[in-house]
Amino acid sequence: MKPGRTAFYLRISTTRSEQEHGLAAQLDACKEFLSRQGISDKEAILYEEKASGRKADRPVLSKMVHEAALQRFTNL
Repeated sequence: MKPGRTAFYLRISTTRSEQEHGLAAQLDACKEFLSRQGISDKEAILYEEKASGRKADRPVLSKMVHEAALQRFTNL
């Protein structure tokens, strides 16, 4: 990983997904990853979205892509 801020996109789409792979579980996995890399979770940017897999309109994902273009984070 390059030094700098790390961004994570967390998304759930269904009730079943919420139960098995909910945002809390995804957040825990991100924190574990950062810990293994020796990076503080304060260096992370989280983008959380509840969106259907059938819809192409994902405003949080669009925001993350826009901020990537502005180089607001180094790692994704």
